[in-house]
Amino acid sequence: MPTKKIKTAKSENDQPVSDQTSQRLWSAHGGMDDVNYQRSAQVTLWTIMGGLAIAVLVTKLDSLWAEMQAGRWYLAMYALSSFLAIILGWTLQVWGALVLKFRITITNTFLIVGSSFAIAIQCLQVTHPVGWLAATFISGLFLLFMQIHFMRSGAWEPFSADVVAQFKKNFWIYGLWPLLCLAGIVHHYLAPSSLTETIWGVIALATYTDAFLRQSRGMERERRDLGVL
Repeated sequence: MPTKKIKTAKSENDQPVSDQTSQRLWSAHGGMDDVNYQRSAQVTLWTIMGGLAIAVLVTKLDSLWAEMQAGRWYLAMYALSSFLAIILGWTLQVWGALVLKFRITITNTFLIVGSSFAIAIQCLQVTHPVGWLAATFISGLFLLFMQIHFMRSGAWEPFSADVVAQFKKNFWIYGLWPLLCLAGIVHHYLAPSSLTETIWGVIALATYTDAFLRQSRGMERERRDLGVL
């Protein structure tokens, strides 16, 4: 008499060992692996956007040189300011990813891409001071919103209450830069001249140089406070 084969349902425990291990690896979260992943992802994003801005700036060198030979030598200050903006932006981003509670969120990504895209447009406008100031104004707004987001999202949690209070006092710096750019745009429309373009080229370069030095000092202070090597 032929025997009947009895079919049995596979239980979840009968899955291959390799599948079970894979599930555990991909479902396990929390700890330094997650933190390091989010840091590296955001640093990579800004590095790509910063590289885009540098590429745009390089493409403007020929036209910039032609304008300088025609007597608009002061445009070099706008180009140098854009170069400092790229360096400063990248440094702020990677340092923030290291010392802040800087998680991947839609808001973070939007602000990073927005500010870096505005800097790329800024680089595209180095021979047109009004357009350069307009792009810088937009970039400054994104940076201001980013600081507000840091305050509200808990990104400053690693710092002491005194340091956080100092961060809040520095809000005026982030608010002043867009206002300066707006004043420069109005000045260009009211009194368009080479002198006006020169004045705002000096202001732009001086402001970015000051921000560069402030950030350098701030990083050294935070390095000591947080014990960063």
